[in-house]
Amino acid sequence: MCINCFSSLDAMAVAGSGAAALASGGWQRVVDRAQGLSRSERRRRTWEDDASFLSSLGHDPEVLLGPPPERVDA
Repeated sequence: MCINCFSSLDAMAVAGSGAAALASGGWQRVVDRAQGLSRSERRRRTWEDDASFLSSLGHDPEVLLGPPPERVDA
């Protein structure tokens, strides 16, 4: 597809949605850090959220995601 097919509004919408996604992830890290969550706890929580979603679709999460991340007490 050529670049001439896109208007500047389309380009701004794509760039804006990308910026919003990055800002959302960054904000979630700030909130997690303020709550005292470590990286391993965030990974574990993300895996559990993804696993529950896959289970709701009827999939086996461990087959698709692999084993859950180990808890690291630091």
